[in-house]
Amino acid sequence: MNKRKRSNQIFFRVDDKEKEIILQKFKLSGFKTFREFCCHMLIFGRIFKVDLDELIKINYEISKIGTNINQIAHRVNMTENIYKEDIEEIKSKLTNIENLIKYYSDILKKTKGGL
Repeated sequence: MNKRKRSNQIFFRVDDKEKEIILQKFKLSGFKTFREFCCHMLIFGRIFKVDLDELIKINYEISKIGTNINQIAHRVNMTENIYKEDIEEIKSKLTNIENLIKYYSDILKKTKGGL
């Protein structure tokens, strides 16, 4: 006797354009099977795929900025002097971080609707 975990089937028809859109979204989704993709979309309604390459780039840029700020702090601790140029460089680095965060926040807001 066949004891499948999922014994129910659902069938529906789509036109050529709808099929093309559905398959395109499936390819972008990152799901391994079309069944997983369909179940997720029908149950949860949205799929978000995060581009980890972009997050890795952000992390790298923030790390570089942090290193620069640490170098400035080290110089200040060694000389016991802080220069206007150091303050301006720190402000500039913090502005870079803010701009990166804003840029990717805007992208996430635009994709709020999912695929």
